[in-house]
Amino acid sequence: MRTTILAVANALYRGIEANYNPETAPAKANELIEMLEGMVMSRACDAEDASTINEEMRAMKDAELIDHLAGRLEGAMEKAEKERSDKMAAEEAAGSSG
Repeated sequence: MRTTILAVANALYRGIEANYNPETAPAKANELIEMLEGMVMSRACDAEDASTINEEMRAMKDAELIDHLAGRLEGAMEKAEKERSDKMAAEEAAGSSG
């Protein structure tokens, strides 16, 4: 089974939503995004300090992959928040017309 970064990010956000209430899920996702961004910086530093080209390349690849995951997770969070907002607006509109 081959999994894309987008699929992983979406699964992570759904897991966050399942584990926390809707009001705190975005904050928890942001915490994870910040942690991932810290990992990116750490692996970039590892690349600079690497003693071999293989270590440098692995660290650079890790940093790139983690950065991509953080970006996709942020996108998944924004999409979920928009869907939730749109759903609430539709429910309010339906309730006020009835």
